[in-house]
Amino acid sequence: MRTYKIFPCILMALAVGGCAAESGEAESEPGDETTAESSLELGARKYHYPPAIRDVTWHPGCGIVREGQPPCMHGLTMTYMRNWIDVTFTHAERVNNATHVLTIKVDTWSYSQNHSRAPVSWETIKLSPANLQMSTTYKVNVVDRTNRLLWSGDIATYLAM
Repeated sequence: MRTYKIFPCILMALAVGGCAAESGEAESEPGDETTAESSLELGARKYHYPPAIRDVTWHPGCGIVREGQPPCMHGLTMTYMRNWIDVTFTHAERVNNATHVLTIKVDTWSYSQNHSRAPVSWETIKLSPANLQMSTTYKVNVVDRTNRLLWSGDIATYLAM
């Protein structure tokens, strides 16, 4: 039996099949860093999706909290929605105190193009940008990973009396 002639054909078929391009509607960037924690994620390709941003809000607090009352919201929050429930949401804040601009860069991504059809809803997270000054009005820009503007507005960082 001459099986040694079959092996080069099998290896060539595997090499050609492994190089096939993936197609899909999701944007991907070849230079993306992956923070892989398992061997399955090493070298995995990230697929990016545009998030929905509802608002960025400054909550001034409520001054003195009376006994028996729950504490009220204070600080900066952002409300957003992911396209699918299994997509990862990441964000980074940058404050420019010279121009009074707060830029929030957001990204929603996944290692897969197949997603759960579970319903998604609006989520609110607390943000803690470094160097945010009190008693200042900031222009807030929320951008995606390619710096495309998703939301814009103003906040004033005053505390309740």
